[in-house]
Amino acid sequence: MRLFRIPDTKPFIAAAGNACTMKREGTVTMKGAAETAATRGDTGKPNQVHKPTMLFPFAQPRKPQQSLINAIAGALASGRSIVANAPTGLGKTAASLAPSLPVTGKVIFLTSRHTQHAIAIKTLQLIQERHGVVLPAADIIGKRHFCLQDAAANMPPSEFPEYCKNMRESGRCKYYKASRGHDGTVAVGELSVVPSSFAQVTTSSARHGVCPYETAMELAKKARVIVADYNYLFQPRIRESFLARSNIALKDAVVIVDEAHNLPSRLREMASARLTAYMLSRAIKECRTHRKRDAAKALRELERQFLALQPRDGERLVQRDEVWLDEDAVEELIIAAEDIRLRQQRSSVHGIVEFLDKWLGADGSRVVPGQDGAETGFIRIARTEQGKQSLLYRCLDPSLFSGEVLQGCKGAIVMSGTLTPTEMYRDLLGLPKDTPCLAFPSPFPHENRLLLIVPKTTTRFAKRSVGQYADIAKEIDAVVAALPGNCAVFFPSYALRDAVAVHLQHRPLLREQAGMEKEDKDALLAKLVGSKHGVLLGVAAGSFSEGLDLPGVLSGVIVVGLPLQKPDLETQQLIAYYDKRYGRGFDYGYTFPALTKVIQSAGRCIRREHDKGVVVFLDERYSWSAYKSCFPTDWRMDASLHPGRAIKAFFDGHDHGKKA
Repeated sequence: MRLFRIPDTKPFIAAAGNACTMKREGTVTMKGAAETAATRGDTGKPNQVHKPTMLFPFAQPRKPQQSLINAIAGALASGRSIVANAPTGLGKTAASLAPSLPVTGKVIFLTSRHTQHAIAIKTLQLIQERHGVVLPAADIIGKRHFCLQDAAANMPPSEFPEYCKNMRESGRCKYYKASRGHDGTVAVGELSVVPSSFAQVTTSSARHGVCPYETAMELAKKARVIVADYNYLFQPRIRESFLARSNIALKDAVVIVDEAHNLPSRLREMASARLTAYMLSRAIKECRTHRKRDAAKALRELERQFLALQPRDGERLVQRDEVWLDEDAVEELIIAAEDIRLRQQRSSVHGIVEFLDKWLGADGSRVVPGQDGAETGFIRIARTEQGKQSLLYRCLDPSLFSGEVLQGCKGAIVMSGTLTPTEMYRDLLGLPKDTPCLAFPSPFPHENRLLLIVPKTTTRFAKRSVGQYADIAKEIDAVVAALPGNCAVFFPSYALRDAVAVHLQHRPLLREQAGMEKEDKDALLAKLVGSKHGVLLGVAAGSFSEGLDLPGVLSGVIVVGLPLQKPDLETQQLIAYYDKRYGRGFDYGYTFPALTKVIQSAGRCIRREHDKGVVVFLDERYSWSAYKSCFPTDWRMDASLHPGRAIKAFFDGHDHGKKA
């Protein structure tokens, strides 16, 4: 397949710096696109304004989209990365791909959501169709989700890599064997014509009887753009294999990180591990069943150490050497886990091995020496909570995994609709201090959105009571009654949601539940879509506060309280660590992450240009400058003691600029 030639990038690089004003320290707020229209040559003087030649999927970029394109192009041309807060509707997928494609080397588009995979692939298809170019692409999701084996569907993610390895090496995976032959070649050729989604790769591979993952990786070798999950670059073990198989030199690749507000927490979880009494009990029973005496002996010793560390109630810090097995004991567990998996496809012992691998630093990727030779960026906790005992190995510092990648590539574009404040994400992800941090305004008309602070109640721990819950419910009922359509209400927790819900007068109520299956979530959303005056009760950072994308369905969103939980030991350590490293411990480790959840929840209301809706922030703390200043600068937030009147006036088309 012949690759297309891409025009030189210089003609459409604009100096974004001239169109900016400082918002916060390190963050630049974009004022508009007019000043960025002029391009600059090597002399730095304004040149003749002309429409650049680039691979954009539509006739021309919208004005705010052009500003983002200019900023990205300028950063890449100077060999720098960029952090961009680009709200919903700006078109950041197209705006990031357009200036990245002219850069020599591959483009790696990373996102954690399957829906974003689909948007990226669709954008590439539109580019290919519009410009008549051949644009090889690969869409790669988690390996387990590609697998056609029945056993993989319900297998814990941690167990799948070893299962897959054993199936391949034992010759029992017919799909893998077929991928090495003619059928595999046919599948790859069939999918190389047009950028294909992971769903299309899976369907085509199943039709030819080959492994979808192997097909995707073969496509990646020739791809100009690879759309993939975060793990493929930020998980050290996976990255090495992925880059080698894809023929990628990281230093020559442009890396786009979409939905980057999720990346710090995702990286911390990726590097963390947990051991429970239940896990140990199951593993010991499994070894007895399969007569693995030496492995059972090692597990009983581990259980003895585990129990000795547990506080009667609460949590405490522990040290690495307080849990220890020698190399022979660990090797016995590894052998037992592999043998048991061969017999029954799953192994509880393997979960123990995975925990020890991180706790003991056996793989070498998580032990980061500090100046004194001690491990930094991680903590170990023994916890007893409601009678349940656990050991936690927790990563505090996501930059230990992202910094090497983002600074080692040709250029990184770190973007999201809720990347506020941008300088926090620059720091947490390990980017240089001089990395441009830009905040773009919402492209939607301000007059279509009413933002109200109702400072009459609070969810502060010191003021929580039955009376306070009743007052909160009264305010929710008043807002719901004034709205002409559906409403979503997001609470700090399920417990607080339920405490307030018993006082609500509006019925029926649609309730999000913890751990809902996809079918249950879809059914709940179907009820909301089919309702004329439905009320969805969810939680901030739950299934619907970020993933809900139903244009025109919601006329209002209420964010109840601030999702600030009482700091546990891990949060206290996180605050202390960030304070020592960045001087912003409380902000980075506690306040800002909570406000990100609030902004995500508020974003469910307006999803397209013609949507019209109200967002109510129901807590007195939103009127405090310490919290109010954390919101995007283009948010026009008014305080109101009578929100029902303001909402009615808004939907009736009256002036809503004044405080009610």
